[in-house]
Amino acid sequence: MALSRMVIVRALALAAPIATILASAGMAHGQTAPAARQLADTVLGSGSGVSGNGFATGPAGVTSAPAFVASGGALYFRAGTSSTRNDLFRTEGRPGTTTRVFSGITSNFEILKDSPSNAVVFQAQPTGSPVGMYAVSDDNPSGVMLAAGATIPGTQYTWSEKKVPTLQGKALFIAPGTTGPQVWITDGSVAGTAALTSLIGGTVRDIATTSTMAYFQVSESRPGQLPHKIIASDGTSANTRIVWQGTAPPNWASSGVPPLATSDDAVFFAVQGPTGFTIFTHSVDRGLSTNITMPGFPLSTAFVWTSRDGSGIYFERTATNPTSGSRKELWRFAANEFLSGLLIDFPADTTLTQLGATNGITLFGDARGSYATTPTLWITDGTPQGTFGMPGFMTTTSADQSRTPGALTQGSEFWFNSTSTTAGVEPACMNLADGSLTRFDLLSGTASSVPGKYTSMGHSHGTAFTARSNTSTVIMAGSTTTTPRTITSTAPYVGTPMGAVGNRLVFWAQTTNGQSVEPHVIDLCPADYDNSGTISTVDLFDYINDFMAGSPKADTDGPGTPPNTTDLIQYLNSWFVGC
Repeated sequence: MALSRMVIVRALALAAPIATILASAGMAHGQTAPAARQLADTVLGSGSGVSGNGFATGPAGVTSAPAFVASGGALYFRAGTSSTRNDLFRTEGRPGTTTRVFSGITSNFEILKDSPSNAVVFQAQPTGSPVGMYAVSDDNPSGVMLAAGATIPGTQYTWSEKKVPTLQGKALFIAPGTTGPQVWITDGSVAGTAALTSLIGGTVRDIATTSTMAYFQVSESRPGQLPHKIIASDGTSANTRIVWQGTAPPNWASSGVPPLATSDDAVFFAVQGPTGFTIFTHSVDRGLSTNITMPGFPLSTAFVWTSRDGSGIYFERTATNPTSGSRKELWRFAANEFLSGLLIDFPADTTLTQLGATNGITLFGDARGSYATTPTLWITDGTPQGTFGMPGFMTTTSADQSRTPGALTQGSEFWFNSTSTTAGVEPACMNLADGSLTRFDLLSGTASSVPGKYTSMGHSHGTAFTARSNTSTVIMAGSTTTTPRTITSTAPYVGTPMGAVGNRLVFWAQTTNGQSVEPHVIDLCPADYDNSGTISTVDLFDYINDFMAGSPKADTDGPGTPPNTTDLIQYLNSWFVGC
């Protein structure tokens, strides 16, 4: 039976003083790990998948490296060079399965996982075609335009990439209508694309979603109504309605922060009045309500994060305390106003960063400031009494920003980077089911492995991450029950993400000639040919069929060339040995 979050918090609080035991993993320098295979040689043309414009700057509004997103047994990713930029690719994680599915993307893509045709939607401008929302799917593998002139909300906010918002498996976007810009919804097909609003002129400033509702912050000039509105919708035009109106637009005191924030069941927004800010919330169960009024000073310019446990949102603000001066405060708001309030305050120069949230517990750290020399992994269950620091587990952002680690919540496991004076920067794993906390010392002594790019693997392979050895960067995998081990001798390209589909981990690495960077794969169980998680005669016969047909999929040691007897022998050997 699942533990309550208060029981978990208490267990962690008791465990904190003794949780600094190091589990030495070592980097296994004498161990020979297999080399990764390049997925394709020609899929990105003669250039590099990440050194050209497709990686260095990316599509307009996208500054991150090409990420890998899993859907239906495959990974999708963006790549391109100066001559073939902003392309969308699909791969099953083995040579011979990587294909370009669309060119001309100008936003991040969103996979509609509940779509009956496995649709992937995005903003694009293909050569000779207008800017608009497009989709590729089983029904339209070459792509189809859903609406011309479409835009993605959030591009005016400085921290935000052009991410497509979704509601219950459908995508939301902005496109022209007969009377002005409107909010549209799509299931990835032309027939399933329709306008939800009927605005008269004006603009759509933001779109945010809960688990069951979408909220739009709009401005329009309609007789008999105030100019600024919050509109709620369940995804149908019949149930799209105004839930708030005002003379001034909602904002969080910063032009770089979106005006709407959501938990799983409510939307939150702030409206400035003559004496300060009022926080409003709206949910299906409670309707519109006023959470709290903050008189006398503005909110912090950094709206921090949204909780993932469905109970509320967290944010920081700077306040002046009559006795201690300027302070950085951590607040929580929930649809139930009785669960809202101040959790804890810090020195004013503290910067808070969300690390993860699961099982009703949110974890965060302060990366620098007055707390930078003390333990700064913080845990909260959303109450002041359930908010505390973990001694001996100081989180970090490395001076080498290309390796900034982030964190990963995988089920009941929470992976993050921990710093100590005895072990340097090393990975740590917290088991939120029982309160246990383990730190691995991958490089013995005070040397730092500086892990990064935590990625969830499938089929019980644990969590993969990059780490420094004494001479290079390697990829390792481990869990709370298995010591991290090096899984490939191929060094990942520094700072780029990884993605996993079943047994296969895909990442960016230099080609063997060192002239370009392309996607590579390491298969942790080659014998599992269909990537199902089990090895059977089905895998054996499927491989033999592909081998006899000369399919590049049967190339076990190369980038997808026709297989030879060496490939056959290698597969048969792996099938008899197992994973």
